[in-house]
Amino acid sequence: MIDFPFFEHLFLISIIKKNEKENLSEKDKKIISNIIGSIELNLRKNKEVTYDKKKSKNSSSTRLKNSILNGLNQALEYSLGNKNNAVWLHKVSISELPNFQSKEIKNIRNKLKLSQNLFAQILGVSKKTVEAWESGKNVPQGPAQRVLFIISKNPIILNELKIIY
Repeated sequence: MIDFPFFEHLFLISIIKKNEKENLSEKDKKIISNIIGSIELNLRKNKEVTYDKKKSKNSSSTRLKNSILNGLNQALEYSLGNKNNAVWLHKVSISELPNFQSKEIKNIRNKLKLSQNLFAQILGVSKKTVEAWESGKNVPQGPAQRVLFIISKNPIILNELKIIY
C-alpha cells in the first residue's frame, strides 16, 4: 500500500466510452464538473507546502497535487468540448484475443520446423508448458495466445526480429 500523507481521501475517476463531446449529455458534463470541483476543493483545502532553504518552496507533495489538478482540469476541459494540445485522443480497435487449442499450436510449431524445446525458448516458456498445451492439458493464456497469433500470421517475423536466425 502506498501512503499519501497529504490525502485524506484518494479519488479515482474513470470515464469510459463517454470521453467524446457528442457522447456526453449536459447532465454528464455537470456531474463531471462537480466531481472535479469537489476533488480540487479537497486538494486545495489539504494543501501542505513545506519550506526548506536548500530546496524550492514547493514540496514534492505540492507538485504532485498540482499535477493531478492539471490533469483533472484538462479532462474537464476536454469533456466540455474544449480540445487543446494537452489532450490527445488516439482511437484503436483491438482484435479479439485468439483461442489456439492443442492441434493448432502443434501445427504452428511444425510449420516452423521446430522442436518443442526450441519453440518453448522462442515463446519464453518451459518445454513442459508447450507439451501441456499440445496435449490439451493446459491452454495458453492472453499474452501467449497473442504471440501465437502473430507467429501464425507472420512466421518470418521471428527472423526479422532476430529471435531465430
